[in-house]
Amino acid sequence: MSTTSTMSAEEAQRLVDAVPHWHHRTEVVPGVFSRGAYDPRPMLDQMGLPEDLTGVRALDIGCNDGFFTFELERRGADVLAVDHSSPTAGFALTHRLRGSKVEHRRDNIYDMTPARYGRFDLVLFLGVLYHLRHPLLGIDIASLLCDGTLVVETHGLDDGFVLPEGGMTELTDPRLQIMQFYPGKELSGDESNWWAPSLSCLSSMVETALMRVRIARIWHPGRILVVADSAPETEPIHYPSGSWIADSCCYFPPGIAPRPELT
Repeated sequence: MSTTSTMSAEEAQRLVDAVPHWHHRTEVVPGVFSRGAYDPRPMLDQMGLPEDLTGVRALDIGCNDGFFTFELERRGADVLAVDHSSPTAGFALTHRLRGSKVEHRRDNIYDMTPARYGRFDLVLFLGVLYHLRHPLLGIDIASLLCDGTLVVETHGLDDGFVLPEGGMTELTDPRLQIMQFYPGKELSGDESNWWAPSLSCLSSMVETALMRVRIARIWHPGRILVVADSAPETEPIHYPSGSWIADSCCYFPPGIAPRPELT
């Protein structure tokens, strides 16, 4: 039973307003809104997910405040939320106010395997890729956990390259399958930003992980989205053995570790 059944909207709003930082601008419970940094609803509209997800086992990798987590639950899915840190104050409060049954786990994407988690009908991998030092490995792992639909969203290059001194320069050919590397704070002054692919690059990265791309679009300036379906019968493009995904996907090179904030 939702906590709001015994709590007024005004009291719930006071609790929501007391959270010092919200990443997602969202309707926490009916009529009660958070003051998040951005509104994720336009992205949700671009994903083309069914309104009824009853019986679907879903995974939200990098859930943050849980806008997508709780939306999937609202649609009937059985949802597991995973992030590299403990639940945010916003996630914890939303979970409580909604009386949610979602499970939250703290984990590193590089350590996630089907042996530990099983496989999911729907995997969301949103706003995580460009924070990974090893983005293709991240996609490989996400696809290994997916037995249905994979949604990948990230910062993208199609609106231009970030110049070392700041500013942007145009990407002249959207067909180029390229990524830009950010060794420092070039992107938004944030040293946790590592990579940005072009949309065509991201689509190919997902397809080499034995997925069939269904949607590929720039959904917002500087942000790209790919929706793909599992295609295990597809012949691997760049790997000589069909067992590559089981043999090498979760291998992490010795001596190389993600930045501390990603562990």
